[in-house]
Amino acid sequence: MMILLALSIVANFEAIGTLLVFGFLVAPPATAMLFARSLPSVMVLAVGFGSISVVGRLTVSHHHGTAAGAKISGVSVVLFFIGLLVKELVRWSQPHMLRAASDRTMQ
Repeated sequence: MMILLALSIVANFEAIGTLLVFGFLVAPPATAMLFARSLPSVMVLAVGFGSISVVGRLTVSHHHGTAAGAKISGVSVVLFFIGLLVKELVRWSQPHMLRAASDRTMQ
């Protein structure tokens, strides 16, 4: 697995550039790690998040006649921050919900 990852990084550095390679390879798995607990789940979710980024941006660029290259990586990063925000909002609301439920049972 590590050999395949190294080969894809080296092959893509020349083709699309350093920042895009890291955006494509790091953002989807980082987003998946926010929601998954096991490696197979992370792998499946990373493929899903990467596919959403590529298909979504290519569709928008096709309809608006714009370039898609770097913006695909940007969509991946935006998905990461949306996922982080959702996870933090859920984590923040859980103690409040548990406290409200315990207050109701004590009455």
